[in-house]
Amino acid sequence: MFALGLILVLLAVIVVIYVLIATGGEPAMKIDWFVFSADITPLGLFLLGAATVLVLSIGSVLLSIGLKRSGAKRAEVKKLRKEVKAKDSSNGSRDTHDNGRRRDTQTEDSGDRDRTRERDRSSSSDGSGESFSSSQDRKTAPPQEPSAGTTQRIPPPPPPPRH
Repeated sequence: MFALGLILVLLAVIVVIYVLIATGGEPAMKIDWFVFSADITPLGLFLLGAATVLVLSIGSVLLSIGLKRSGAKRAEVKKLRKEVKAKDSSNGSRDTHDNGRRRDTQTEDSGDRDRTRERDRSSSSDGSGESFSSSQDRKTAPPQEPSAGTTQRIPPPPPPPRH
């Protein structure tokens, strides 16, 4: 690949040198294009064409880079959505309502909620039914372990930005 690139660069240099030598004494040409007209030498025309090819090449490279990046982002979002979907299906405790929202059936159960609230009330008091009054007392309260049947909900990734 390196050798092919080197050969093409050398070929371009040879063509530029030939154009400089062959068109050195040529008079300017008049170019008319609708309302635009210009007097340009053959060398100027050649350099204008070379600049056009250079701009076209840079634009193509930038377009290719942009397409690769957006494709990579789409592939990553698709992969992450598959992983979340696989986690949801393997979890088994998720339920989908008619409106499309998901809920966790084990933690949404009203009996579980009431028991959790009651446990929190009893653990946040000193046994006399009164709540802790200072922040120091709250810091020394033992941490609560999650119950065995609860699961943690992980939200799906946000959709990719649209341009």
